[in-house]
Amino acid sequence: MSEEHLEDLTVVFTRLQSELEPAGIGEKTSLEVQLKNVEADLQPFFLNADNLSAGLGSGGLTYEHAFLKRTKDWSYPHLVRLLGEYRAAQKADQAALFAVLAAFLPQMDSAYRHVVSIAELEADKANLKGYTLARSCLRDMGDLIESTLRPFLSLRLKVLQISGEFSAGSRRIDDLSLGTLVSALTTLDPDLYALTTFNIPLSQWRNISHHSSYKSVGDKIICEYGPPGRRGVIECSPMQLIELFIEVETLYYLHKVGFEIFCTDNIHALSAGEKETGTKVTLSELSTNAILAYGIVASGFHIARVARRAFRWGVFLIDRHDRERTHVEAALQRALVPYLLHSGPTQIYAWVESKRGQQFVSFQGELKRSSDLKSGEYAEFKMDGHFRINEGTSEDGAQGSR
Repeated sequence: MSEEHLEDLTVVFTRLQSELEPAGIGEKTSLEVQLKNVEADLQPFFLNADNLSAGLGSGGLTYEHAFLKRTKDWSYPHLVRLLGEYRAAQKADQAALFAVLAAFLPQMDSAYRHVVSIAELEADKANLKGYTLARSCLRDMGDLIESTLRPFLSLRLKVLQISGEFSAGSRRIDDLSLGTLVSALTTLDPDLYALTTFNIPLSQWRNISHHSSYKSVGDKIICEYGPPGRRGVIECSPMQLIELFIEVETLYYLHKVGFEIFCTDNIHALSAGEKETGTKVTLSELSTNAILAYGIVASGFHIARVARRAFRWGVFLIDRHDRERTHVEAALQRALVPYLLHSGPTQIYAWVESKRGQQFVSFQGELKRSSDLKSGEYAEFKMDGHFRINEGTSEDGAQGSR
């Protein structure tokens, strides 16, 4: 990105924010307290507590936690089952499992890109009518099923194949059609893949979208599916289509959460799998943006607008706790720490609205490693003269900015 290019990231950040605030993120002012609560909630899903702490410290697992809080009654039993499948495969053939997981990491990043791009391209469906509304809903849902959920369906069958719970015979799982993937998984786990909005497979909704086999009749949308001679017909309302899209998106997030938790819990074995497969995985810009968005929201700010030029960020925020300027500055600096673990020096220009009026805060942040990273352990970091985590001076000599 050139120095002159100003990138408006408002859509991305407000979409990320919409996943956090409904889960209660940012209701308290202390980011440290919130992370401790997150750690307590996620602990039952981990076998290695140190890896959980390290993952949270580097900015990971926060969106996964927000998802689980929003969907707890539904998602918890399914997540336990997914994690059980990963652990059964690990027991059967650890090397094979982590080679598969390492090879999947780029696909997961691509799936996440598709989710964000769908959000960026999404029209305001409240103002759409008839066929246009149907086309918008079904197009987004078809893309979500094919480009985002499908890779996770293939991964689940690969995991089950390693543990001996599934066999693709002489075929490669990557070569299976979407219909075959869905059919196999529905047989193994009917409670998860039987969509509640309508009782037809995911693959049929993908086909309805891609083949445009739907029409608008009055206030109803008529969808046709299935092979010639055995065509099925579904009549639905616009609200039912929107509910179905949310159901498919929730199914994707469940698979992503299971993958993220298991990989974080077994980060050393995953690293060995990366070396064996020759996969070099780095955090995408989308992931680092998500880390920054979480830090800001969890520190008690509502994001109104975000723009970036090179390493400089401009943010327009609403302070949900109406703090004094010094506390606003300290909260923003603390919010930036996880993001700085994955970026270079960063300049923040923040316009913050509250009942106290508008406040302007600007500072530069940079984290410097005080020692080399060792086998998955996080080194201590020193703050430069423009950055602080807490008020005053830290034990390793970081000076608070004023």
